[in-house]
This record gives sequence, C-alpha cells and structure tokens, in this order.
Amino acid sequence: MTAHKAQGLSRKYVIAACESYRDELTTQKNFYVEISRAEQELIIVTDSKEKIIEKLKENTGIEISAREHQGVDALGVNMVIASTKKKVANNLKSHAEKSHDESAHTESKKTYIHDYQPHEIREHFLGAIKSSIILEAKDAEIAISKALENKSDKIRFGQKKEYEVCWHGEAGYVKNYKTGEYFDWGLNSIKDGKKITKISKEEFKQKQTETKKAGDELEKQKTAEEKVVAEKAKKYFEGFFKASSVNTSQNKYLQRKGINQKIIEGIKFTKDDKLVVPVHDNKGVIQSLQFIDADGKKTFLTGGKKMGNFFMIDSAKVDTVS
Repeated sequence: MTAHKAQGLSRKYVIAACESYRDELTTQKNFYVEISRAEQELIIVTDSKEKIIEKLKENTGIEISAREHQGVDALGVNMVIASTKKKVANNLKSHAEKSHDESAHTESKKTYIHDYQPHEIREHFLGAIKSSIILEAKDAEIAISKALENKSDKIRFGQKKEYEVCWHGEAGYVKNYKTGEYFDWGLNSIKDGKKITKISKEEFKQKQTETKKAGDELEKQKTAEEKVVAEKAKKYFEGFFKASSVNTSQNKYLQRKGINQKIIEGIKFTKDDKLVVPVHDNKGVIQSLQFIDADGKKTFLTGGKKMGNFFMIDSAKVDTVS
C-alpha cells in the first residue's frame, strides 16, 4: 500500500519501506504519513539509514514558502525500532506547523509564482514519474504532453489504457489502474530557486485574471472544434455499412471476443472490416466515432469530445444472427 492510499488509516503494527533512491517520495511529509499510521509499534525497513536521514533533512515535502532547514532529529524517529504514533506525530506536526507559521509571517506581503515553460514542466513531471513508479508505456511522453496542454483532462495511455495522467495547472498525478500505483506531483517539488519569483498580491490577482481569461478562450475554442467534429461524425457515420449477419459473423475482432453471433444495433462497419462505434452524449446525439480494427486497436476522430459520452448496448435491441 502506498503512503497516499494509507492516509486516514491506522493499524496497531505497521512496517514502512523507505527507499533512499526514490527522491520524490523521500520527504518529511510522506515520512510523517507513513510513521503516523502506527498505533503501537512501527518498523522501518530501508536500504540505507544514513541516506534516508540526509534526504529527510533536505526535503520537507511542503510548499517552498514554508521550507526551512529542519533537523531530522526533531522528528523523534528511530530508524530501526519505531516509536509510538502519538509521540512521532506530535513532534513532527508541531515542528512543521512552527516552521510554516514563521515563514508565512515573514512572507505575508509577497506571493510566490512559478515561471516555468511548458517544456520544462513536462521534463520535470516525466522525470519525477519515472523515478517514482514503474512506467511501462511507449506513449507516456505523448500522453503527458497532451495532459499539460489540456488542463484537468484525464488522459488514458498504455497498451491497454491502464495508465491515467491529469494535470491541473500547478500539480497533477499519474495512476496505474492495473497495479494500483498512484503518484502525485506539483511544481513546488522542483528544486530550482531560479524559477521562483516573488510578486505582490495585486500582481498575482492580475496574473490569475489573465490566466483565467486565456483558459476561457481556449475552452471556447475547444468547444467550437468539438461541435465541428460532431457534425462531421454524423455525416461520416451515415456512409458506413450497417451491421448484418454477414459482416458481424465474419468480423475478426468480434470473433476474437466471442460476440460475433449477435447483431449489435447501432454499430457499423468500414470497407476494411473495422467496427465503427458512435459516441453519443446523454441526449443521444453523436459527438464522435470510435474505430476498432481486427487487433482491437481503438482510435477516435481527432478533436472529438469523449469525456462524458458513451455508446450503450441495449440488450432488448440485440438480435440473434440467423
């Protein structure tokens, strides 16, 4: 179980694995989550006690404005035999809160903003992901670039679409639905002070307004493009072959799935035997088309809206092939 999934849980006995080579995960914030799950006894298993201590000294895992050098000794943790939840949690919590309050008071008149270019964010995000979770997907970089360009869109990738990546502007996550691995990351994780700029609250509000305006414009443009694709999808769909007993029974994909003995109402076929599945909205209007070839590879019309849309197989409208 990852530290992220363990949040909010507690157990009488806990064994925590701390790997010194996982830079993005070896933070005081994550460490606190791991050790504070134990009610009575905690055992920490690590490849290097000394390296873990050094990394915890360097990385708090909290926002940059609250980062001050914090000694690991103040955490009250024995790297071999764990202390109780109450003692560890209280020591770390009070230490972190004190540091945050002092820093917040000092910087109350200034706001920190990030000045990273899209390609820099992509490189940092991808590097952090690769160093933290097992990423076995050839299209990972393409998917991450797409996520950075389409904020808050959930992009699926991998051979069987087992991965999901989402970027919200200054933070994002990657999830593996097959293994349950989850990794979240934000710009504050980048250890590059040169890219952190201090601005006044007025300037920050102005920048927020400008960013929102630009985002609204992009959303309008995206919606307009999706409407154009929806109109094309309707026209294209009319030109494909209707499902029949012949093309249904002979389709290689349906044969492989063992469902080529029933005519599925609503789907059509291309000349080269690909399935054409209409993607509807909740009013039944076609928004895009999905194509499935003999090997099961699925593609959509470029620019079509997928989120929130679907194709429903109605059991009452499925006829047996005679």
